[in-house]
Amino acid sequence: MNLKNLVYIFSCFLVLVLNACDTGEHDYTYTLINNAEQHSPIKVVYQVLDEKADTVILTYGDKLKLANRIEVPGKKVWDIETSINLYKIKSIQIFSRDSSHISEELAYRKLWTGPEDINGTGAYQLIIEDSIISLSKQIGYTYVITNTFDDTISVISDITGQARHRDTIVGKQNFVIGNTDIYTFDENLKDSPKYKIQKLKWLTGLTIRHNDKSRTINMSKDTVFFKTEKDTCFLTVSDQIFK
Repeated sequence: MNLKNLVYIFSCFLVLVLNACDTGEHDYTYTLINNAEQHSPIKVVYQVLDEKADTVILTYGDKLKLANRIEVPGKKVWDIETSINLYKIKSIQIFSRDSSHISEELAYRKLWTGPEDINGTGAYQLIIEDSIISLSKQIGYTYVITNTFDDTISVISDITGQARHRDTIVGKQNFVIGNTDIYTFDENLKDSPKYKIQKLKWLTGLTIRHNDKSRTINMSKDTVFFKTEKDTCFLTVSDQIFK
């Protein structure tokens, strides 16, 4: 075998080795498609990682590329979004044309299709249907404290759209600490845990004091203390609160 053939064979072998070691790289796109005919034009409010939040108006049928991920290692397009939340998109929410309806948070992997391999690029898509814009605006939802003690309790509350309240409630009574406009689920979901969580979302802080005892309510964990009805949310203050 002459030198020329040896060089050719070695070159082919080297190419095969290099190709076997090269994992390759692929780009990925994140695109929103507006199929919400009833609520369009929609307002999209989103934030990509640590960038500033952005707002875009989309008419029915419009597409919006929200983000890219460039040169991700991999021999082929694969599902690089392996967590519950999307890595690339920090937050995304949809508002109807008159802001009377909004969506829940949409930056969750389960809501996105893909990635579809389109000419070597991995395409993730979020299809916006009218059913996704599932929360409706409710005017003047009311938050009430029920004092079961004969003496005084003090309450510090933070309610969306209002300044911080400091109230003193004397004796056994129901006391309105405030009300605000909220977005809520339909009443057919009133037995669902997310119904209560959504009603409580607008009460962002609550601290209660009785004599020498004080309790700051964890709004995401202490939901058992609240009774949420269509127009009013009640919190009963008793010894149980301070245990």
